Amino acid sequence: MGIVEEKEKYLKQCLSGRISPATCAKKIGYNKKYFYVVLAKYRRDGAKSLVNGHKGLKYSVKKYPEEVKGIVRELFEELIKDGVPFTYNSFYYSLKYIKKLDVKKGWVYKQLKARGYRSPKCRAAVKEKKQHKPRAEREKEGELIQIDGSKHTWIKGQPPFCAHGAIDDATHSLKGLYFSVNESREGYFEMFHKMASEGVLPEAFYSDWSSCFVTVPKKADKMSAEEKKLFALEHKTDFLKAMEKLGIKSILALSPQAKGRIERMWQTMQANLPLFFRLTGVRTIEDANKKAEWIKSWWNSEFGIKARSPVKAYKKLDGSADYDSLFSVHAPVTTHKNGVFTYMEHDFMIEGLKVPGVRLDLQISYRSSFKVIYHGKRVRAKCVDDMDAETYGDKMTITERDILSRVYGADTHSGFIELN
Repeated sequence: MGIVEEKEKYLKQCLSGRISPATCAKKIGYNKKYFYVVLAKYRRDGAKSLVNGHKGLKYSVKKYPEEVKGIVRELFEELIKDGVPFTYNSFYYSLKYIKKLDVKKGWVYKQLKARGYRSPKCRAAVKEKKQHKPRAEREKEGELIQIDGSKHTWIKGQPPFCAHGAIDDATHSLKGLYFSVNESREGYFEMFHKMASEGVLPEAFYSDWSSCFVTVPKKADKMSAEEKKLFALEHKTDFLKAMEKLGIKSILALSPQAKGRIERMWQTMQANLPLFFRLTGVRTIEDANKKAEWIKSWWNSEFGIKARSPVKAYKKLDGSADYDSLFSVHAPVTTHKNGVFTYMEHDFMIEGLKVPGVRLDLQISYRSSFKVIYHGKRVRAKCVDDMDAETYGDKMTITERDILSRVYGADTHSGFIELN
């Protein structure tokens, strides 16, 4: 048996779970860090990844023209002057995807190190912690996605805001991304609405116990996981109701490590997106959302892998389904005097409706703001009090206030906001 065949034998045993990654690394003579690089290449390219591509070739150092070196030097000096943090990888990706330079990663690293730059990700060697055995990926693309939010200073000089993401478990590809002022049901609904339009709704989703997904009891810390699950099923949120209608199974993680792929994704995103946004002129949350497709394309080309099965398991969409209503937060409200209804201690008046006791469906989303439904049709309404007035009961969430201020213009003199 040759060296390549022997290495492949142990790699297959590792992928099937018969031996641990540590044992496999020791058998084929790699350290743990490099072993995972080899394993990823093997999964992508098979046995040919184990053959040295330089065999029989004469080694020559590629020399780049001064023009290319000048671009690298100017970008480096610009970022240092502006105080924009960046890693070796994010600098390389910026040259490759934004400056459109065909340069080698190793050469870029050498250029940075020659200028005395040290990546903020570099750190002294520490005692190796106990490794969590990674869970094997699902076989089919669309079988499971992991969803999570990350609040971070994505744009330098702006307050932190939240990125909502969905990553496919089988291919590690980014299927959904949406930025909003805070982590919220509305943010996840926008992401799922876009995924539905692209036909990539999964069979199941994996999430944490955030109140965006499930109702969290007041004494949650004194309840077992099974008790919290039963409580969540008895008090279903709009999110769980929407997933139930679509036939999408919900799986709740008991620890961050359980959904480690998306947790690791956020580390990479936080190291790269602030630099990308700086170089592409992104200044607001709206600008960031316009870049979502570009970010997905970059991520999938760099970090996506091939699923073990060629069959895709995405849900078949129902053409008659009202996805606009399905992916919205619903609040039942009732009119009182003069056709006015109250939501979160703020009064809203329905145009042409003066009858009390009428039940309405208030639908909240970034797509349509505060949408008031009466007998299956949308009706015009307006806010008739001061939105900035102090309230003493339930208050609008940060997201709800952001939706009103972003989608509709507010007259600050009269405190009037019209809901079309």
